[in-house]
Amino acid sequence: MKTLIEARQLHVRYGMHEVLTDISFRVGSGDFLAVVGPNGSGKTTLVKTLIGLLKPTSGSILLEGAQLSNSSRSVGYLPQKSSYTDPRFPATVREVVKTGLKHRIDQHHEQISRVLKLLQINHLADKRVGKLSGGQQQRVHLARALVGRPSLLVLDEPTGALDPHTRECFYTTLQKHNQEHGVTIIIVTHDSHAIGQYARSILFLDRKVLFFGTMEEFNQTPSSSHYFNHAHDEGAAEC
Repeated sequence: MKTLIEARQLHVRYGMHEVLTDISFRVGSGDFLAVVGPNGSGKTTLVKTLIGLLKPTSGSILLEGAQLSNSSRSVGYLPQKSSYTDPRFPATVREVVKTGLKHRIDQHHEQISRVLKLLQINHLADKRVGKLSGGQQQRVHLARALVGRPSLLVLDEPTGALDPHTRECFYTTLQKHNQEHGVTIIIVTHDSHAIGQYARSILFLDRKVLFFGTMEEFNQTPSSSHYFNHAHDEGAAEC
């Protein structure tokens, strides 16, 4: 598998406090990586560093072999807190999704329509985002992250406000996009009981890397039973 993004000996400090220590791993093109770990383990700091929102104290990040700042490849990002709780928020679904495009020209109308249809929210295109349900809003934010056709999609705790059924539908949508469109996915999640049936690789983090490998390899470790419920016999959610 060709390497898409690589972290090399990352160290990140906030003042005198080191949040991440000697982080190194590679994510292959088309992989689906889950980043898990306890609260305060540095998961959000890691993904923000990977996409360039934070600068490492030392170490480097390569995207397809080039320094992240010099890469022309597109990265889609869904931050941890992205809900519009005010029903009076004036922007429509189409307008929010359009902000995910670097060059906002008329020819992108088909691109926006395509991603809305893909996520089954095309019927909401002219609705105000603030009046949508939590699950619908998350699909809007995912559409915004996908509309620029990124090679890498990074999501930070995207299902925290979702009910179990909507969460499973969200994960199923991600898995489908990963498998059918080849988008590489890195997702930070506390849904340890659910993500095991969707992700192919796992990075277990607690300020440093405690485990990095395939989900199959992790399932064979003694510690996996503390983090994952392997009884996934219900199949994919009907969305």
